[in-house]
Amino acid sequence: MCGEGVYPVHTAPDDNTKPAPSYGTDVALYGTVMRRLITGVLLILLGFSLGAFADAGWSMTAPLGATEQEADEGYFALGHDTMVVVKQGSQLHVWLRGHLGQRLKLTLAPDTESH
Repeated sequence: MCGEGVYPVHTAPDDNTKPAPSYGTDVALYGTVMRRLITGVLLILLGFSLGAFADAGWSMTAPLGATEQEADEGYFALGHDTMVVVKQGSQLHVWLRGHLGQRLKLTLAPDTESH
């Protein structure tokens, strides 16, 4: 006997044998509910982790590179996906030129002091 709310699906095959009942509707509903529950939990965890990263800032370590012309103009590459542009003649420009080819750590974080 089937549980309440469960309706087996029967088809009549050509050889007059009775197939096993299928409970596809309840299984599909259970699968949908579980997928939504897991997705919701993952989204909540993602939100908490993004909040933690926002407070902590962002950091990367990579080699500093530039051609001579790029360095003269204030363009520096940090790794393969980050470009740093600085004002020519500034203290930072002079410092970056002196550290070409070295591995540097770049950190971006919110200012915690209130102004």
